[in-house]
Amino acid sequence: MILITGGTGFLGRHIVEQVLASGKPVRLLLRNPGKLAAHLHGKVEVVQGDLQDLASVEAAVEGVSKVIHAAAQVSFRKKDREEVLNNNVKGTTHLVNACLEAEVVRLVHVSSIATNGRAPKGELITEKTARQPGQEASTYAKSKIKSEIEVFRGASEGLEVVVVNPGLIIGPADNWTSGTPQIFQAVAGGLPFYQAGSNGLVGAADVARACRMLLDAEGVSEERYILVAENWTYLEFLTEIARNLNVKPPFIRAPRGLMFIAGWLSELIADLSGKEGGLSTETVRGGSGHFTYDGSKINALGFHYTPIKEVIAETATAFLKSRSA
Repeated sequence: MILITGGTGFLGRHIVEQVLASGKPVRLLLRNPGKLAAHLHGKVEVVQGDLQDLASVEAAVEGVSKVIHAAAQVSFRKKDREEVLNNNVKGTTHLVNACLEAEVVRLVHVSSIATNGRAPKGELITEKTARQPGQEASTYAKSKIKSEIEVFRGASEGLEVVVVNPGLIIGPADNWTSGTPQIFQAVAGGLPFYQAGSNGLVGAADVARACRMLLDAEGVSEERYILVAENWTYLEFLTEIARNLNVKPPFIRAPRGLMFIAGWLSELIADLSGKEGGLSTETVRGGSGHFTYDGSKINALGFHYTPIKEVIAETATAFLKSRSA
């Protein structure tokens, strides 16, 4: 039995499909079982619970051999910072402790490239690049760093652990109004601005395939894998999305100072309206950096990435289909 946390989220849904396709029985720990996709009813076992509640986590891992931990609270709003840090770290701590108690064999933990070190401009960031004090662009990044510490603490107590650090994840979604899928909606709506930074990109299906493969990879433990297929500038990324959506691409390079003002205003509007904003001061800070990553380490295990142009084309097709439905 494989336990998956975060199974109803953007990435989690892809992971569930990949693990089911491999023929393994799947159990999901869900806070709200009502969010389970209709086609999964009868195909997965569901345990209702919350990672913040140790008792429900212990119930979820009972009889489980391996776990993929994909659940995390993602928010870059100032008002959510304490909650993000507490929820992500505490939830991971509970899961690691429950896995140790239940003698789970292996934990595959989905982290983020935000936890990796920062190399000088022009140099690729690898799993060995050292972290620098204060490098974190967001509270979310801090929460994922602390979560990794908890995961590797579990390794020191006998749990096999593998950590994946995905880049900016792209792929079809059920909800296009939040997270990375929201970028497609923004471009479709005529987004005129772009930031000058760059980042590593990867397909959601590829991250899911990597997680599934690492569940059974022999001789692999206490390892971290950056999952980045290609490095693109944000202008290249947004332009390719626009091309596939047949709309005008962004054409105004936004000054960093102006973007910080826009991020602050977006947070203020989100706080007043109760709706998630597309920008924040933290996303602007992260989006203005020039980061390039080496995601080739996992290739030694026989893994191959899907070209990003193919991922964008598939995602754009799914987005357009969702609008016409």
